[in-house]
Amino acid sequence: MTTKNLIFRLFTLAFGLTAVGTAVAEDWQKLNFPSSANLTGVCFVHEDTGFVTTDRGELGRTVDGGMTWRMSRVTKGSSLEDVSFVSGNLGFVCGRGASLFRTIDGGFTWDDMSLKDTMPWLFDVEMLTPKVIVVAGATRETNNPFGGLLLRSDNGGKDFERLDQFGIGYKEFFYRPGLPLRLLALGTISTSDDLGDDWETKQTGLEKGCRAFSLNGSTGVIVGPKGMCAYSADSGKTWRVNDLNEEEIYVAVEMIDEKVGYLGGYPEIMKKTIDGGRTWVDETPSPGITVLDFCRIGNRLYAVGSSGMMVFKKLE
Repeated sequence: MTTKNLIFRLFTLAFGLTAVGTAVAEDWQKLNFPSSANLTGVCFVHEDTGFVTTDRGELGRTVDGGMTWRMSRVTKGSSLEDVSFVSGNLGFVCGRGASLFRTIDGGFTWDDMSLKDTMPWLFDVEMLTPKVIVVAGATRETNNPFGGLLLRSDNGGKDFERLDQFGIGYKEFFYRPGLPLRLLALGTISTSDDLGDDWETKQTGLEKGCRAFSLNGSTGVIVGPKGMCAYSADSGKTWRVNDLNEEEIYVAVEMIDEKVGYLGGYPEIMKKTIDGGRTWVDETPSPGITVLDFCRIGNRLYAVGSSGMMVFKKLE
């Protein structure tokens, strides 16, 4: 949810047992993983229980807020890109090679629901309810390598329907319970008020590639490659471009409230805004982290990324 190939190559990870390490910049705390691979996706269902995916086809599970982790093998030979759980037991992961897996026991065992066509890459999965799941990716067809692929299930993943394509380029969902489901693509944001059954697509007016999207109240932020950053003060109806450093690739963004937010990406980038995305200041922890995903749960914000790096901070 570019220099997309650059970003995708960053999505690589493995885990093991971890303990909280030393404090880093701006009150960030480092979680020390014994692996030097990359962390690709993170999801917490409550303050104790969270999950992280790796590009080595693994899932890490914590039941103590990230102090320790238990590893399980999901698949071999395919990079996992994203993870979504609705409880401590029920969740999905997706990844390259059309990989799509479901667990009903917290990741101890997995049901393989991968597509028969192994060409697509599945980038983003969202469990909206225990029954409704949406998945976004790219077809990687020869004549349209970044053609959008959108899947939806309303029976817990037993069957997936392939929906019409909404635009081109990398897609990422944004969803919070009680709010519409949104889907980001190149130059468009599609909105669904019925959990992905029907969609309305509107142009953003943004010409650069978009990679990640976050909305909190009336404030929205979109980020992407070549320093692409745009903000909205009217819940995404209009956008203002605020391009930053063209040498940087922004992969993830999380708005904490209507003023405060964080973005992260490559190489070893984390920035903070306190004015709704209008200006940003560096807040990269030391040692640096190439942020690939954020997750907020309660008063904690987690960031995962390259070289086995995972950090968190307590929010004010």
